[in-house]
Amino acid sequence: MELRLFFQGGLTHLDTNADNVGVFTDNNSNDFLNVKVPAHYDITFVGHSATLYLVTGTVTSATVPTFTDAAD
Repeated sequence: MELRLFFQGGLTHLDTNADNVGVFTDNNSNDFLNVKVPAHYDITFVGHSATLYLVTGTVTSATVPTFTDAAD
């Protein structure tokens, strides 16, 4: 049996060259966080159960971070 961990929550993206936005998980299957070329980040993960991690924080970069499903 394979145990999959998932994220629930969101991040504030502080954009270095445009608008600031909130980035959120889909609350049921996202298990990968992509943060590309960060100028600064402060991300907190808290274990909620055996399969769920709560995520919150900020990312400052020119590229919006994304929550995705990892390839199987």
